[in-house]
Amino acid sequence: MDDKLIMTNLMDTSKGICELLGHAIVESDNATINESYKHVLEDCLTQQHQIYSMMKDMGWYPMENVKSREVDKVKNKFCCE
Repeated sequence: MDDKLIMTNLMDTSKGICELLGHAIVESDNATINESYKHVLEDCLTQQHQIYSMMKDMGWYPMENVKSREVDKVKNKFCCE
């Protein structure tokens, strides 16, 4: 298993955990547990961003620049006037 595959697996796992924590926050009825989940989610999001940054720096997570008119199209599709 190479480094890129390991990092991709870490990224996918991190995203999944963040998603599950988001659901747990929405579903938790107890305020103390809810706040605990929020803190754990914040840590998870920080770790996910660190993984993303490392992958980007290694050229393993290329990002495409989007033209502003494409952004405007999406905004217009989902926004009310």
